Amino acid sequence: YHISATEFVRFIQCQRQFVFSMIAKKCSIDIQDTEGVINTRNGSFKHRIFEVAAQQKDFVSLDAEKVLKVLKDSTEQVLNEFDISQFFLGTKETLLTQIEKHEMPLFAKNEVERQKKYNLTVQDTEKKFFYEIPGTDFGISCKFDRIDKSSDNKIFLWDYKMGHPKKDIISFVMPQKKVLENNDRSIQRALYMYIYDKLFNFKNLYGANIYINGRDNLGEESYNPEIENLLNKSIEYFKTALNNNIDVLSLTNTEICNGGSNCVYCGFNYACKIID
Repeated sequence: YHISATEFVRFIQCQRQFVFSMIAKKCSIDIQDTEGVINTRNGSFKHRIFEVAAQQKDFVSLDAEKVLKVLKDSTEQVLNEFDISQFFLGTKETLLTQIEKHEMPLFAKNEVERQKKYNLTVQDTEKKFFYEIPGTDFGISCKFDRIDKSSDNKIFLWDYKMGHPKKDIISFVMPQKKVLENNDRSIQRALYMYIYDKLFNFKNLYGANIYINGRDNLGEESYNPEIENLLNKSIEYFKTALNNNIDVLSLTNTEICNGGSNCVYCGFNYACKIID
């Protein structure tokens, strides 16, 4: 069996949400509203543009105009793969204007800054990995949006984002309540670095978000021993939960979530209210 990195993060933050989401997945129940579906498709479209662009030699360049041309050419190619009516309420021309006039110039500028800072080479895009959890029949699958290598042998795991930069709050609820605030850290990004290290025994890792809308990211995060320790404990707890068939529905709300901080955007909070 395999679960995605996103699903494992759900387990860390709230076991009920994890169980409910797995049931929904098994029963093909989509809890996203129309706006959520459109945003997901929009994200897939833009991810595909940058996947195609990263395969071109001029994408990693000190010349912003070259980067911009690669992005525009890639957009034209990807537009032939998608039905834009499924994710954009407007014409093809309007979409191109939005992307080419507003998002891409800022992205190209930031891409040049990254290149100046690290002298990067794109190693892979949309790369899938699978980590088998020792002692279980489960594994965690993940997909890195882009993997770069710097001239001084650092590996960068980039995660493309559609939204706006923000300070993430990492909340490890199980196996112990642990909140790390104001650290610009993402559990999922930390999990990606953890899996990369487990697979390749390589710790000179950095991870960061790249915002497709061109807004500056918050900087790169190095592989953090404290996060690694918490993920080790979380995986051990996951194994314990599987082996002992823990009934998450019998746990109280305060036992499974950090004071409700993860409930606001949860699509299953109505189910919790029924149970509680």
